[in-house]
Amino acid sequence: MISSAYCTSTLSTRQPTQPTTAPTHTSRFKMWMFIKTQALFVAILLILLCSADACITLYDRAAYFGSRVTFCSSKKALPSYFNNRATSAKVTKDQIWLLYDHKDYKGKVIVVQRNKLFLTGLNNRASSLERVA
Repeated sequence: MISSAYCTSTLSTRQPTQPTTAPTHTSRFKMWMFIKTQALFVAILLILLCSADACITLYDRAAYFGSRVTFCSSKKALPSYFNNRATSAKVTKDQIWLLYDHKDYKGKVIVVQRNKLFLTGLNNRASSLERVA
């Protein structure tokens, strides 16, 4: 059983609540500017994402696993660390890319229009790539 002295002392230590005041003009303006800034940031981010160049990402393992490298323009020669290593490819947007098995766009070629789980015919042999459309 709780003593009445305990209840009295607990209630007496409680602080009265302050009445809420209406936001001032300055605080409303700050909130408006914050919301407007956030909206502008989101709009810029969407513009950047939607206008990104079409790119191709090459992976050194099947089904988009392993190391990867992304290109957004044609390359006469793939970097030495990824030459003859591509096994799968992902294409952003509706673009057409050509993969060649030799430098300078020479040799056997395959067309990559959409994502390819396996680069049949050029598995681990791609040495250059060209963006067609």
